[in-house]
Amino acid sequence: MNPGILGFPLPPTAQIVEQFFDVPGTYPWSKPRGLIVIFYEIVGGGAGGAAGEVGATTGNRRGAGGGSGGQCIQGWLTASLAPDSGVIVVGAGGAGGSGSTQVGSSGSASSFCGVLIAAGGGSQTVAGTGFNGESRGLTFLGDGGGHINGAEAYGRLGASGAANAAGNAAPGSGIHAGGGGGGGGRTTSGDTSTANGGTGGLGFARRKLAPTSFSTSAVGPAGATASSAALLGSYGDGGGGGAYRTAQNSVGGDGAFPGGGGGGSGGADTGYTVTGGNGAGGLVRLWLWVPT
Repeated sequence: MNPGILGFPLPPTAQIVEQFFDVPGTYPWSKPRGLIVIFYEIVGGGAGGAAGEVGATTGNRRGAGGGSGGQCIQGWLTASLAPDSGVIVVGAGGAGGSGSTQVGSSGSASSFCGVLIAAGGGSQTVAGTGFNGESRGLTFLGDGGGHINGAEAYGRLGASGAANAAGNAAPGSGIHAGGGGGGGGRTTSGDTSTANGGTGGLGFARRKLAPTSFSTSAVGPAGATASSAALLGSYGDGGGGGAYRTAQNSVGGDGAFPGGGGGGSGGADTGYTVTGGNGAGGLVRLWLWVPT
């Protein structure tokens, strides 16, 4: 017998079988004979960003907040806690809000046989307030009971655009799952100059599941400007916020797979459209230690 992994003895002929599910939907799963232990990575779908405010140039045209990223869990599961059969669910990302001050949709949870669940990201509830929004409460059983070295994190909502200013970056960038940046906002001053979108948050999924591509000094996806659209990040980042540009539509950037939250749009003048970015779908990835 070899020393095993984290205290699990593995037979000399053990092999690792990888199972990867990255398209939202439901998939049947059966426990293989002789299963020893499972290493899992699960990410819920990200929420869509909210849409900003449409109004006359003498009225409010404030930007909206982005949706939060999906929950991300990673760890080991003993074979005894895995059912003989069940289903794997990959959560879908939420759609961005469409229309003045419309809320984006929440992301859907991803799960393994009802034993491990990574919640979807929460949607922004108020557009144009200028306040940071916390993501909705999430639950996870945590370590113990066979959840060995389990870890979890969840996203925060992007901040709404401030009046007469560029949008705000998503709070907790580089620590939490990526929430989208807030869109740029304008108010009753009659000002029609561009207000840039806020920067999207760096994804916890990238930090945890793809650490070689993560740097705590990196900057998230850029928000829209007078000459550029909001950017899409990589591996779980939140989308950049949309900009306010006179006589133009405003669109937040989409969140990046897996589980990135969509960016909020900026405001827009009457007769133009505002659309939050879409949240990205989640994933379920398993490594099964089984005899050959």
